[in-house]
Amino acid sequence: SADAVEPAETVGPEPVEPEEPPRFLQARALKLQSQGSKEAPSSRSAVATSVSSDGGAELWMSKLALNYVAQELLPQVLQNLTKVPLGSFSGSYKGVQYRLWDVDLNHVGIKTPSIEFRKDKGVQLCLSGIWANVTSDWSAEWYFLSLNGGTSVLVTDGQLCADLGLKALSRRPQVEVSDLNVNLELGPITFSGTSIHWLMNAAAFLFESYLEDLAAKTIKSNVEAAVKTSLAESLQKMNLSASVDLPDVNQSVAVDLSLQAIKTTEDYLQVNVDGLPSVGNQSCPFPRQRWQSKLPEGWKQRMVSGSLSDWGIHCGIWAVNRTGLLSYKLLPWWVPNNTLGIGLYSDFMSLLVPGLKHKHPYNKRNYPLEMTLMPLPTPSFKFESGYMYLVSPILFSFTTLLTKSGKREFCFSFIADVHAQGYLWIEQNPMRLRSNLTLLGATDVREQGSIAGPIELKYAAQLLQVLRGPGEHALNTGPLGQAIPLSSNSTFSLKNTEVNISKDGLFFFSDVAVRFGQEVHQLLSRQFSPAKGDQ
Repeated sequence: SADAVEPAETVGPEPVEPEEPPRFLQARALKLQSQGSKEAPSSRSAVATSVSSDGGAELWMSKLALNYVAQELLPQVLQNLTKVPLGSFSGSYKGVQYRLWDVDLNHVGIKTPSIEFRKDKGVQLCLSGIWANVTSDWSAEWYFLSLNGGTSVLVTDGQLCADLGLKALSRRPQVEVSDLNVNLELGPITFSGTSIHWLMNAAAFLFESYLEDLAAKTIKSNVEAAVKTSLAESLQKMNLSASVDLPDVNQSVAVDLSLQAIKTTEDYLQVNVDGLPSVGNQSCPFPRQRWQSKLPEGWKQRMVSGSLSDWGIHCGIWAVNRTGLLSYKLLPWWVPNNTLGIGLYSDFMSLLVPGLKHKHPYNKRNYPLEMTLMPLPTPSFKFESGYMYLVSPILFSFTTLLTKSGKREFCFSFIADVHAQGYLWIEQNPMRLRSNLTLLGATDVREQGSIAGPIELKYAAQLLQVLRGPGEHALNTGPLGQAIPLSSNSTFSLKNTEVNISKDGLFFFSDVAVRFGQEVHQLLSRQFSPAKGDQ
């Protein structure tokens, strides 16, 4: 494979150093981040790989996931296969016409299940030490006699092995089965009934081979049919999209989770996810960029690991910002007392915009002002150990809360590049994604608009310095304070989930758990029952 290429870092202006020790919110974020996964270090490095894509995310499935499927899920699957119909057959033996019907495979179990990755092919599944019970009804006619009864025989040993090819087709997962082999060994067969059941028992060796062949062929055809038809149709109809509802702003963000590619190596399975977010009828407008994915260190300790691309992060910030969730307001009474006398009132704001003296003279009412903050596209960011360093252009707009007409009135606005440190962590019980932003300061303040003449930008910079603390509090207790639940349902849930930020990127790690409810039982019975015409 080609040598790994280090992704280009997106670097903004030089970091603005905070003028004070890390505040309470930052310390709290770091504390909760470490509580999210006590076994995990605060940051992880990454191992370079040679795989690249232009999607929003990469997912890796480790051998732990295969072991979970083999040791936990497959036994449950077979345990729920309480009855697999195998069909019927008939024939003659020494003048006796016989028929066996309602041949069923009952109570299937396995001793040694295994699943292994196969490079560039998918996975190999082997079930060894299969045991089960085969039952059926029988009837026989001999001259003028017509009798019937039942039979039962144990499957003493068996094996099923198959290669399952995995790939993405039409942006959906596709599974193909090849080299499927089924071998079953039956124990002695005993027929119950009257009169001529002794003759049936004498011919039991014939039925043993018939039943072995019938069971093996039926299981093989049912598995092939389940994969080629039912499973294939289900995968093609999968809804590969997710929606995150944001009730506070009456909006939602939809994310396209369709697949670009599936690849297997000897150690893991990798999935390239599209990851395109959209809000309403508009999708992320930023052009895609190819990126070199990096397999995070420690991926072997989780079933599933993942990483987001720079494009995916940019689009994620764009989507959240478009909902209005990152826009917030700051009211005059939130500003703390300060030695400079800075406040959100028209008399002080005339220092920033001298023309406001004529708009709102001192000898009249000192009007309160509302400050609205709105991030603009596109922020630059850089990954550091434990956090993201962000530089985002933000529009600061000032509006009167009260005028003579009783309506709000725009006064002035300016733009500044705000520097911040962003944190993500998983909060347990219940499992929720949390975020926190520590504001560091602002640079490059520039005028945007004014109804009262030029803005004194040096005073605007001082204003932002005083409002940094209240702004950070409003941001983290408002839009960013809303935790995002990590969804689970009756069948699927996440466990031991961790979010990690290092200099190599943004990664997440998780185990999964599958619970078998009534819907899974019904699915299994549909998948492995023959069609009506085949019985």
